[in-house]
Amino acid sequence: MKNSIYKHIGTFAPNDITALEDIITLSKQQNSLVKNNEFAYYLVCDEGNYAIKLTDLMKLQVFTLVYKTNIPYREKVNKFYLDNNMAHGKPKNEQNIGFLKFLKNFQLGIEYYEADENFENWKKLELNSSENDINKTPC
Repeated sequence: MKNSIYKHIGTFAPNDITALEDIITLSKQQNSLVKNNEFAYYLVCDEGNYAIKLTDLMKLQVFTLVYKTNIPYREKVNKFYLDNNMAHGKPKNEQNIGFLKFLKNFQLGIEYYEADENFENWKKLELNSSENDINKTPC
């Protein structure tokens, strides 16, 4: 399914990340039996099929609170996105490297995954030691 009007960037936007935290919070308020490490959020876009998975709820909650309430911090995050080529039409690999740097620098408590075009063969994405390329680990 393609949306010809709105063009999403090729990775998760900050509002996608805060939406994951909102879903988890609402789930906990309703006494959900879903464990924290079972929460994931998916993105299907022109650049690929991605998922983020929760690893540390407290880190995600802190990011969400500060991002939603602190304008200078939100501007810092948005500038980081632009400075790291996370924008519609930028090369896929550059956007993924930028997003992985974002996860590391802002300590969000989530992991990043990519699947093939059939939503199979999932791989965990991580920065290499030089932070200029991506290590992909099958899972």
